[in-house]
Amino acid sequence: MPPGQVEVPGGPILARPASRLGHPLSMRTRRLARRPDPRVILGLGAYFLTFALVRWLISPALELDEAEQALLSQWWQWGYSAQPPLYTWLQAGLNAIVGPNLLSLSLLRQALLFATYYLVYLVGLRVLRRHDLALAATLSLLLLPQVVWENQREHTHSLLVLTLAAATLWQVLRLLEQRTLSGYLALGLLGALGLLAKYNYALFAAALGLALLSLPAGRRLLLDLRLAATVALALLVLTPHLLWLLEHAEVGAAVAEKLQNQAQPTGPANGFGRLLLSTLTFLTPLWLVFLGLFPGAPAALAARRHQLPHIDLLLRYLALVWPLLMLTLWTTDADQVKDRWLQPLLFVVPIVLFAGVVPTPAAQRQLRWFRALALAAGLLVLLIGALRIPLAPWTGVYTRLHQPIAELAWEIDARGDRANLVLTDHYHLAGMLRTRWPHRRTLGPRADYLLPDPATLIAAADGVLLIWDAGRHPDLPTALAAPAQAAGLMPEAVAPVYLSAPLRFSSDRMFQLGLIALPGVEHQ
Repeated sequence: MPPGQVEVPGGPILARPASRLGHPLSMRTRRLARRPDPRVILGLGAYFLTFALVRWLISPALELDEAEQALLSQWWQWGYSAQPPLYTWLQAGLNAIVGPNLLSLSLLRQALLFATYYLVYLVGLRVLRRHDLALAATLSLLLLPQVVWENQREHTHSLLVLTLAAATLWQVLRLLEQRTLSGYLALGLLGALGLLAKYNYALFAAALGLALLSLPAGRRLLLDLRLAATVALALLVLTPHLLWLLEHAEVGAAVAEKLQNQAQPTGPANGFGRLLLSTLTFLTPLWLVFLGLFPGAPAALAARRHQLPHIDLLLRYLALVWPLLMLTLWTTDADQVKDRWLQPLLFVVPIVLFAGVVPTPAAQRQLRWFRALALAAGLLVLLIGALRIPLAPWTGVYTRLHQPIAELAWEIDARGDRANLVLTDHYHLAGMLRTRWPHRRTLGPRADYLLPDPATLIAAADGVLLIWDAGRHPDLPTALAAPAQAAGLMPEAVAPVYLSAPLRFSSDRMFQLGLIALPGVEHQ
């Protein structure tokens, strides 16, 4: 397609000056380009609702991050740990409607995944100006294991920051086409929420801001006086959490510790190598499938970039991401780059890749193959999610989701203990029990949690249950006995009760809990 013409979804090539970022397209062209196909909404909705149903059916037990949110969302605080608080706030709000249970945990995850894929689709429409290419870029996420699998299995904060990064980019593209006060305010809100989701959003925002500064239309956007409203709203939303951070200096140390891995040597060359490896790992198998089907796309991108209004912005953004990541590694003395940290930074790669696909008849056939492979990968992940728990007797792989927490909670309930506070030896156990006993407070230790003092909770409790994993600690753990003793209780004077049940889909592997029931302080 010659320069100076624009592809419109579902329509002919329009002979208008389709130029680079900052040259306006006709209103009709923009409307056609950003009009989503309702079938995409229905397809994504059906896929993620199916995942929610599968998660609800396979096990009432929880993964680590699920248990963490079940535990933390019992309290409304300006901060909880080395992670920002937004995900926990969203979970607490949903708990208030649905209840603190597995359904609530799963619904939030699937809603964020749906929003992420749909936002990538909307960004793809604005950048690529074709539904088929935007859909292919969206389905590319099914070929990124961190996005399609790890976000289903564990991630919470990493998933939320990915969603907000995609929303921010979409809003920036809207502002580039039409600057409005409401648009600037929306950008400020998204920026604040992004930082409240995960701190590495700052890297995404910095790379995007610098990319905007390098383009005429981007400079006009950033030098508009209405940007002051963006900054003011962002600061207003962020201030309570920032003040909380100032009062909890230990959170900064915990964040720095997450970046470091002393087992690996430091140095710029080493850092660059690890960053390159992490990037390649994150993008595999997408880049292999893409280059196998569209080997000429990278060369065609140079010509196509003049036909697509926003592609220069994304190319410059990606060119800035890696230097900023390296700078972060050096200034923080970090020794590792985890794949999940790249989610909010590299989610635009599929859109850039498909900007190089020239819409020829041969390319249409290749696109059909790509869609088929991506959908097959998505269905495979769904199948693995559904079968990994019941197939454990054949695979020999038993996980936290095999723990018989529902059965053991029922046994404890049958004892008739009326305690309204549960202390456990691990936050994972506390989170799981919270979903079984919504009427009880549960608390389990973790070094970076900043939660109410156990002694304060014990003092206000009608009774206390001390529960621990007896497979790891046959006797009452000291870390669990200490807060009870400090509050004036005497757990050592009570004989523990041991309850056990087989792991799900196992007849011989057992999971055992130890239990001590104590009266409230005022009943001692």
